[in-house]
Amino acid sequence: MRPFAPTDLVRALIAPVAAFLLSHATPAIAEIHCTACEGIPDCKPICWEFESTPQGFDRELDTVAPANPLHEADGLWEASLRRKPLAAHPKLQALIHQIATAGRVEPALVEAVVRAESGFDPFAVSHRGAQGLMQLMPKTARSVGVKNSFSAQESLRGGVTYLRQMLDLFEGDTRLALAAYNAGPGTVLEYRDVPPYKETRGYVERVFRFREQIRARR
Repeated sequence: MRPFAPTDLVRALIAPVAAFLLSHATPAIAEIHCTACEGIPDCKPICWEFESTPQGFDRELDTVAPANPLHEADGLWEASLRRKPLAAHPKLQALIHQIATAGRVEPALVEAVVRAESGFDPFAVSHRGAQGLMQLMPKTARSVGVKNSFSAQESLRGGVTYLRQMLDLFEGDTRLALAAYNAGPGTVLEYRDVPPYKETRGYVERVFRFREQIRARR
């Protein structure tokens, strides 16, 4: 029997089907979350798609954005992978230095917190609803006078103010202040130490690691 050779007609019929299947391959989606709008005037929920980490990337090393904004295209919600920069833009570095110095917090520490919290993305939103460069929750943002968490200046001022409050509360202990920034001061006071939460302990270690990298760069 002579081997089958696809005709031009068969090729023409197969090509669109193959293209459709490739373009509509099931993405590795973990879950979808939307921001809470409680207490925020004229707020519209923003939805984010959390994707499983692609092979070769490490979320703990801050190379992949934790949340990707969804965009509607042809009736479908799609999200492209956004990678975090490993260093702040020079203009952002200068802004961080200015606001951190004014707020009596080490600029390298603030830059490390920004990298760990948002990957230098002023529009970052976490699945819990934390927003902006310093990832302030709406209630915390209001308590430190932030009206627009997506403003780089406001987020930095508010975040530095809150971080300074935590440093003062824990008598300059940076470990405990960072743990409180992540898990809340009440939790740290309860344990009288960094809480035994994997997320919080990993966060504190990550910020310290980033701070050393930033110090070495200067």
